Amino acid sequence: MSEFLTIGEPMAVFASENPDLSLVDATNFKKFVAGAELNVAIGVQRLGHQSQYLSAVGDDPLGQFIINEVHESGIDSSLIDLDKDHWTGFYLKQRVTKGDPSTYYFRKNSAAANFNHEILSKIDFSDLKIAHLSGIFATLSQK
Repeated sequence: MSEFLTIGEPMAVFASENPDLSLVDATNFKKFVAGAELNVAIGVQRLGHQSQYLSAVGDDPLGQFIINEVHESGIDSSLIDLDKDHWTGFYLKQRVTKGDPSTYYFRKNSAAANFNHEILSKIDFSDLKIAHLSGIFATLSQK
């Protein structure tokens, strides 16, 4: 079982490949997985520890993309709920050569924001050493 568990909202990011163009004017984007806690889980996994990620994604192409990327990273995804009623969050990110990039989020009413709390009862704490929780996930919705 996993030594490390984190909970968060995974998203797809469409990052512009056009330097210093606004998101309105950019035409070329590359897709990546994103999300603060998912990045932590990937890092822990790369350091040789078994990670598990708890969340929800939509039953859509972006959700499947995220699940595939999580699998390829070696992270246990058995606690990622596939939500047929809500979509996977994503965002657009500007590419800049200096300063902070502009970002635009599409995450309101996402699968993670409508997380099914029943999945919490499936957590296996037997080998768990560290649980990583940030305030981000808790602020996604009133639920």
